[in-house]
Amino acid sequence: MLASVPLLYLGDIIVSVDTAQRQAQQQEHSLPTELAWLASHGLLHLLGWDHPDEESLGRMLKQQVRLLNAVGIPIDIE
Repeated sequence: MLASVPLLYLGDIIVSVDTAQRQAQQQEHSLPTELAWLASHGLLHLLGWDHPDEESLGRMLKQQVRLLNAVGIPIDIE
């Protein structure tokens, strides 16, 4: 039996599917990939990541790529 682990509420991630569909077409990848991209970006924000400048944005985007690759979603920002 697993020990009970307290849950930690971080916040909500809300994604516009219409916007995601448009962005997926612009980026030339699938809607599921775009939804995963947006969800991972939202998750990083909930975990405290931010991108007030280009340098921090670059670090955050690289972390998104690592997260998605780790769960089997191949994506590259280069």
